[in-house]
Amino acid sequence: MALLATGVTFLLAGPGAPPAAAQQSQPIAVILEASGARVASSVASPGGTVFSGDILSTGSGGRLQLQAGRSRFTLSSDSIATIHSRASGVVADLERGTMLFSSDTGEGLEVVVSDVRILPRMAQATLGEVSILNACQVRVTSQRNLLTMLRGKETRALEENVSYVVTPENSIETRQDSRISPDDAGFHSMHTHRPCPVPATGARLDPVAKIAYAAQLVVPPIIAATVGRTSVSPTGP
Repeated sequence: MALLATGVTFLLAGPGAPPAAAQQSQPIAVILEASGARVASSVASPGGTVFSGDILSTGSGGRLQLQAGRSRFTLSSDSIATIHSRASGVVADLERGTMLFSSDTGEGLEVVVSDVRILPRMAQATLGEVSILNACQVRVTSQRNLLTMLRGKETRALEENVSYVVTPENSIETRQDSRISPDDAGFHSMHTHRPCPVPATGARLDPVAKIAYAAQLVVPPIIAATVGRTSVSPTGP
């Protein structure tokens, strides 16, 4: 665990991404809300920071919301995820539970579950939710604008205000290291997998419900955050 230098200021959304080496030494997200949540072994609190690869978790009844650039991620109760920096934005790896995600631009945002990838279909404000129902069932809902689902060689558009149950080709049974990014070439070599059976319908992607949402997209503003010595990340440099 590394302490950050007092008084260092960074901008979560700027005109250009820093070099890869610099990204590894800088936090990629700020915690907005935290209740019954942890960043690795540390208790999460508003204003704390998250480094690429930090393990995020919530207990029963917990909640964790953070902002990474133009995107926001919210973990619901009893959930586990990591977020990772990339050249243009962040990718979130959901291991358990439910994640709500939003972006005011629809750019630089992706959520991964097993071998399923979810991302905005167009560069516009996006709000969606991903829930792991079981090892071989993932529910995906777009609450604002279209999403794209990638699985193997398949690409599908997901309609707005429709929930889908997606069956991965393979589920992840055990993880050797949750801190490895889904973008890393060795990502799947760090897991053991189990093939998922094709559902009785014969389709791996089934729309399950038309849903009308009262929830409105909260556009994440650009935040300039000052990081002090109390901002700690267990996996930071």
